Parts: sequence; C-alpha cells; structure tokens
Amino acid sequence: MIVEINLLPKRKERSLTSLIVILVILAIIIISSIIFFFHYNSLKTELQTTQETIQVTEQLRGIQEQKLQETPEASTIDVIESQINWIQKQKMSSADLLSRFVEKLPERGYFMNYTFVDEGTVQISIQFDTPAEVSAYLFELTDSTFIEEANLLSITAEEMEEVEDSEEEILPRYLADFTVKLNVAELLKEEGDE
Repeated sequence: MIVEINLLPKRKERSLTSLIVILVILAIIIISSIIFFFHYNSLKTELQTTQETIQVTEQLRGIQEQKLQETPEASTIDVIESQINWIQKQKMSSADLLSRFVEKLPERGYFMNYTFVDEGTVQISIQFDTPAEVSAYLFELTDSTFIEEANLLSITAEEMEEVEDSEEEILPRYLADFTVKLNVAELLKEEGDE
C-alpha cells in the first residue's frame, strides 16, 4: 500500500457570496461616481450661468445708476415747473370753492377735513346726521356744474358719548369721505363772471 502524503496545504474553496458582495459594492461605487460626476457638472454649469446673470445685472444696474445721476435734476425740475405753471393758470379761490361746498351741506352737516389731492381733485370729509343726508349731498355734488365727478369713498358711524344724566337716546353721527374732481375751466369761468 502506498501512502500518499500531500505536503501542500489544502486549498480552500472561495465562497461565491463574497465575490457577489464585492461585485455589488464595486457596482455601487461606479454608479455613485457617475451620478456624482453628472451632478457636479450640472452644478458647475448652473453656477456659471448664475455668475453670468449677476454680471449682466450689475452692468444694467450701473447703466441705470448712470442714467439716474445724469437726469434726476432735469426730470425733477420739469415736474416742479409743470406744477408751478398749473398753479399759476389756476387762480381759483379756495375760500370760494369751500363756500360752494358749504352751500350744498344740509343744516347739520359739518366739514371735518378739506384737502387738495392733485390737479383739480379735492378730498373732503363731512359729518352728517343720517345716511340719507350723505346720499342727498352726493347728489348735490354730482349735479353741480363746477364738478366733473364726485365719489363717495366711505361712510363710518361715530358713536357719540352718552351723558350720564340724559335719558334721551343718542343717535350716531356719520362721517363720509368724498373725492371730488373739479371742472376747473367751469369754476374759473364762474369766478370770472362774478
């Protein structure tokens, strides 16, 4: 009988699972690298586009600032001159205009505020006893020849303070805000006739 002696170490068989795990890890690394590469390139392109947009915006801002530095005096002067010319042409009496508004008020109507808003527009606040008086006054304004347009902006009821000894019921007062567009030519004509 012959005895076989193998002095070489026995070779271990490699498991197939370790090879599969290594291949999966390697595939994940490759796919992640590809995704990272494309994401990096898209961010780089987006950054470059944003920088170009910022540069163009800064150039436009510089141009606009230069234009503003060159022309503000001219445009401001033109606006002021046009307003001065309008005022000089419109030599109408505010007191006469106010008296025309007062003539149309009901017996217990009171002016609270009177403001020139712009060329030919007046804003007035008036206190009335009833909403019907507000309506009647608005009709009187729209029926006037020196008024092109009259608009009621708001009506608010103001509660009056009660007197402790009084047994009478105190009714609220109504504050109405109007915007009135004047017919300046007609107003000046009527003032000229007087």
